[in-house]
Amino acid sequence: MRKNQDKSERARNIVRISLIVAAGVLIAYVLFMNFNPFNATVVYKTNFGNNSKLVTMERPFTPITLIGKGDDGSIYEIPMLKMKTEQVSFTLHVPYTKIKSVEFYIKYKGDPEEFLVNFGNISDPSLTRPIENKSLYWLRWDRVESNGLALFQKRKKFRTIPDFLNALPELASRREGAKEIKISSYYYDLAQPADPRIDERKVNTGTSINNTLRGPHTFYVFVKDKPLKFSFYKQELNMFESPYDPDTLTVTVSKGDERLFTKAIPGDEVMTNEPSKPVKENIEVRGLNPGVYKVDFVCNMDVVVKNLKFAQRYVVLDGKVFISDNKIHKIGPTKGATLYTNSNSLGIEVWHQESFQRLMINDSQKVTVDFLGHKDIEVENFGELNKIEVERGSLIISSQGRYFAFSNDSYFNPKPLDVLPFSENIPLEDLDYIIARYTNPIVKKGWKETNLSVDFPPSTVAGKYIRVTLISPGIENTVSGELLISSMRIKLIK
Repeated sequence: MRKNQDKSERARNIVRISLIVAAGVLIAYVLFMNFNPFNATVVYKTNFGNNSKLVTMERPFTPITLIGKGDDGSIYEIPMLKMKTEQVSFTLHVPYTKIKSVEFYIKYKGDPEEFLVNFGNISDPSLTRPIENKSLYWLRWDRVESNGLALFQKRKKFRTIPDFLNALPELASRREGAKEIKISSYYYDLAQPADPRIDERKVNTGTSINNTLRGPHTFYVFVKDKPLKFSFYKQELNMFESPYDPDTLTVTVSKGDERLFTKAIPGDEVMTNEPSKPVKENIEVRGLNPGVYKVDFVCNMDVVVKNLKFAQRYVVLDGKVFISDNKIHKIGPTKGATLYTNSNSLGIEVWHQESFQRLMINDSQKVTVDFLGHKDIEVENFGELNKIEVERGSLIISSQGRYFAFSNDSYFNPKPLDVLPFSENIPLEDLDYIIARYTNPIVKKGWKETNLSVDFPPSTVAGKYIRVTLISPGIENTVSGELLISSMRIKLIK
C-alpha cells in the first residue's frame, strides 16, 4: 500500500514538473515573440542554402535554381537573379508578432532611371526607400549628406542639413530678389512652419464633416495643447466584395516621416450586395507636440466614413475629396456639400449619370457636370480661397498639391512652404534646394551596392509576413532591359 502511494506521489510530481516546464516554455515563447530581451534579429539572404524555404519568390523573377514547390508557389535558391519588369514582389515569413525596423542591402548591375524598394504597403511612401535615382546620381549641385539624407544646393548656402532645416521658417516667408525660393523633396516629408491663418485661441473648438467620404483620404490637422481626437462611422458598401480584400480601414497618424499611431479596423467579411451597418470608431492620440499632423484613411472603394468629428478646428483634406452622398449607394439620402480650396484648377470625376449636376464656384461661375469620367476646369474669378457648391454626391473633386475644407473657418495651409515632389521631369532651373532620403549607391568592380533602413509602424507584421516589392519604372526601356541582382540581405529587427 505504501509503495502504491509513493508511486502515485511521484507521478503527481512528474505531472507538476511537466506543467511548470510547459508553462515556462510558453512564457518564454510569448516574451520572445513580443519583446526583445536579447536584441534579437532575423536575417534573410538570397543564398539561403538549406534554409531556402524561408522565402517564396514569385514571377517575373528569373531564378537560377528552382529547388521545389511550396504552398505559396515556387521556392527558389537565388545566388543571382534578373529583374525584367517594373515591379516584382516576394514574401518573407516573420517569426515575430511585431518588428521595429528593417535593414536592407542589395548588390546589382544595371542603369535604371529609378530603383525603389517597398516593405509591406506599396501605396505608403513612408515604407518606400530609393535604391538609385539617375537624376540625383548625376546632379552636379553642391551636396551635403548625413544619416541617410542628402541636401542638394544650386548655390552653396548651408554647411549642414540641420542648418537648412532650422532655416525653413525664414525660407517660407523670404524672397531672394524677385524670385521665390523653391524646394523639392524626394521620399522625405519636410516639417512645415505654421500657417499664420491659424488662430491658436480657436484650435480646440472642433469641426465636423457632415458628408459621407468614400475610399482613401488624407487629412492634415493642427494640434496644440490637447490630444488629437476624432470619431466617425465606418460602413461598407459591399459592392465589390472579395475574400482577398476584406474592406479593412487602416487609420494612421504621422508627423513627417515618423508614424505615431496605427489602427486597423477590419471589415465585416460578409459576402453580400447590401451595405453593412455603420460602426462607430473613436480615435485619440495623446502626447503630441504642437504642430501639423497627417491622418491617413487607407482603404478600398468599398469603404465609406460618415459623421466625422474632430476635436480640433483646423482640418483639411489633401488633394482629393470623394463625396458619396447619393441614394444609389443605399447608405443615405442624396445631398450636397460646400467646399473651400486654395486651388484655381480643379479635376472633376463622375462614374454615374445620377451624379450629373451643376457646380457653383464663388457664387458666380456655373459648371455643368454632364459627362462620365474626368474633366479639368479652371476657376475664373479666383481668390485666395475658392468656394465650391456641390448639388449631390458620388463625385470626386481633386487638385494635386492643394487642400480642401468643409468650412471656411476650418481651412488652413498645412504646408505654407512650397515644396515640390521631386521627379525626373521637374525643371531643375526652377529649384534652389532638393532634400532627399537618398544616398548614391557605391560602385565596386562594376557592381552597385546600397544599404538602407526603414522604421516600421506598429501592427505592420500582424499577419506574420512582409511583402517586399522592388520597383524600377521604365526598366523595359533601358539599354539592357533588365537589372542583374547578385545578392540581397534583409534584416528584421525587433
